Amino acid sequence: MLQGLHIKDFAIIHDLHLDFGKGLNVITGETGAGKSIIVDALQTLLGGKGFQENIREGATEALIEGNFVLPPDFPLKEKYRNLHYLSEDEDEIVVRRLISSSGKNKSFLNGNLVNLSLLSELSEALLEIHGQNHQTSLFKKHTQLLLLDSFAGLIPLKRDYETLYQKWNNLLQKIQDLEKIEEEKKSKRSFLLFQIEELESANLSPDEELNLIREKEILSQSEFLKTKSAEAYHLLFEKEESAVLTNLQQIDRLINDLFSVDPQTEPMVQLFKTGQIHLKEACNLLRDYREKIEDQPETLERIERRLFDISQLKKKYGGTISESLNLLKNLKQEVEEIENLETHKHQLNLNLTETETNLNDLADRLSSKRKGASHELEKKLLKELKGLKFEQAQFKIILTPLTESAKFSRHGKETVSFLISLNPGYTPVEIEKVASGGELSRVMLALKTILSKEEAVPVLIFDEIDTGVGGAVAELIGKRLWELSTSQQIFCITHLAQIAAFGNTHFAVEKKIKSGKTSVFVNQLTEKDRIIEIGRMLGGIKITPNTIKHAEEMLARVPENI
Repeated sequence: MLQGLHIKDFAIIHDLHLDFGKGLNVITGETGAGKSIIVDALQTLLGGKGFQENIREGATEALIEGNFVLPPDFPLKEKYRNLHYLSEDEDEIVVRRLISSSGKNKSFLNGNLVNLSLLSELSEALLEIHGQNHQTSLFKKHTQLLLLDSFAGLIPLKRDYETLYQKWNNLLQKIQDLEKIEEEKKSKRSFLLFQIEELESANLSPDEELNLIREKEILSQSEFLKTKSAEAYHLLFEKEESAVLTNLQQIDRLINDLFSVDPQTEPMVQLFKTGQIHLKEACNLLRDYREKIEDQPETLERIERRLFDISQLKKKYGGTISESLNLLKNLKQEVEEIENLETHKHQLNLNLTETETNLNDLADRLSSKRKGASHELEKKLLKELKGLKFEQAQFKIILTPLTESAKFSRHGKETVSFLISLNPGYTPVEIEKVASGGELSRVMLALKTILSKEEAVPVLIFDEIDTGVGGAVAELIGKRLWELSTSQQIFCITHLAQIAAFGNTHFAVEKKIKSGKTSVFVNQLTEKDRIIEIGRMLGGIKITPNTIKHAEEMLARVPENI
């Protein structure tokens, strides 16, 4: 319920604090007293456009603040909590709007800054306004469908449908995105394969380049190596009389002679023999190395060609062989991903088909129940309209299947249209084309009366619902409003005493000039004040004892306050 409202410097309201009660709150006052300004302020509070023209003359900022207590089953309570506007143990939402002359308007939910579009979305379920200038919600197809679904008790089924629809829509989007990627990747695949083939055919290895450089260095110095190894071998073995190994044999005989005389020279003998063995082995290796070395121009040319090829590949695919090999790995992975796209798309299509089958089943169930409920709602609404003195009203609900290409919408497989005729001799047409603001308010009152048990919006405002009606109809409207207020908080701005008398809480609006400026003042009336106000509404400016008596009798006929 709307517990309190603070309006400051809005239009011709200077500073207004109002506390509201449960049940039916009626707001009365002379024509032009400023009653509808309160409704305009509420509409602005809950996401309406805040114009600089709404700021009271002489002020730089307008403030509107509403304090709402949420019912236990409020549908957006979890969303408020998920967005951190409401804690687990809270059930109160304070909405605040600041309209600035600088154009920098601000909106707050429980003290937290919120953008206007989100405020509008989050406040939709808090309050509804119906009246001469606020009746467009009944014109919207999704509102009409919501009313039908509420009447049919389809809200849980519709939520299941919407959840599955979102999954279906997401799968559809993923497949479409995948197809775009697939198309782009397929055109790239042949180039990737060319790069892979080029790198694979190069048969690169991490140490190859270094090994080739070493081999090239050896081959390019073959003449030098051959000369030096031959010279060393000659000095060791081939040089006549002075060859090292020849001299070693003479030394060996001399050392053995020493040993034959002095056994203590044995270590020397052993070391010399070991040295001889190693030197002979080195001599053999040097001989083999000398004989192996030869000019290999073809091998050198092959190495140089290979090094050139490696250099070109490095320039093309990376600064090093390691980077080129890493690129090859990545290219193969990318090709594998491209080849897996088809598999992934196939799996998504299977999921889509399964989801679509289930979605179609839920949509058919919705359609069937809507069709049955639409006839029942037509009957009940016509009965309510007759009770509001639309004796010959006609009302039709038309469910139109979606086109073949559309398949599903967020709401099901059909659109809905409310067709109505409130005057004899006219064919029912779409509701926005036929009814006046006051008539629409009564139609909405009839619908809300039927849907009172299923209604999710806790606060309803009816602005001048009594336009163009007489006393008998007004009393019927008042009774319906009172009945509706047993399950929801109702506000009604009215000029008729027959309606005002049903109020549980009564506010009177008047204009006064204070400090040379006109301002709107609102007073909550006592029982005594109510009798006088009802009398004024019945008898005009001059209130007679008979008028007062009539007012007292009218109030006495009204049911006890809830």
